Amino acid sequence: MARSIAPPRSMRVARLTVRLPTRMINDIQADMSDNGYSPRNQSRWIEEALVGLLESEYYPELVAEDFIAHGRNKPVRITLNGETAHEIEKAIERIEHEEKLVDVQSKLVRTAIRSRLVAAGRGI
Repeated sequence: MARSIAPPRSMRVARLTVRLPTRMINDIQADMSDNGYSPRNQSRWIEEALVGLLESEYYPELVAEDFIAHGRNKPVRITLNGETAHEIEKAIERIEHEEKLVDVQSKLVRTAIRSRLVAAGRGI
């Protein structure tokens, strides 16, 4: 009997959905357009933002400052590679432990996006 071997983590993908403010979505699309990303590369753009945020040693404090206004928010589906998904899981555990937060995944994604947009001069 042949044994199934799981692909390496870097080959796997993870899918998640987060709620983002409409204005943030518009800013993402504008930055993507300005930097040569096609609309189909939105997940890649967000994944790069997440990787960039996780390089900061202070990301738990930044995530703790996240807020989302009620009202005009839309769900956005994101596909991440397995390595990034694993790093996000570790980051979520760290943030939950250090900052005592709930709904950390969405806060982490919004913080990463906000940080990338601010660095690009598209403050939110």
